[in-house]
Amino acid sequence: MKSRGWTIEILALLDRLPKVFQLAQVYQFEIELRSKFPNNIHIKAKIRQQLQILREQGYVEFLGNGVYGKLG
Repeated sequence: MKSRGWTIEILALLDRLPKVFQLAQVYQFEIELRSKFPNNIHIKAKIRQQLQILREQGYVEFLGNGVYGKLG
């Protein structure tokens, strides 16, 4: 269930970014995510994990060199 909360949060944050975005732009939400998930000390790793999950589910695509694109 916690993982689902992360996925929902990352999707909401991606709504605030352009259609093509960089991983560094998602990392800028680290403080915001830390306040929502204070027990997680590996925020950047969790962001990367969630982007991979969203890629596998067809929400984003990895374009290379830390660049992602939103699908749909």
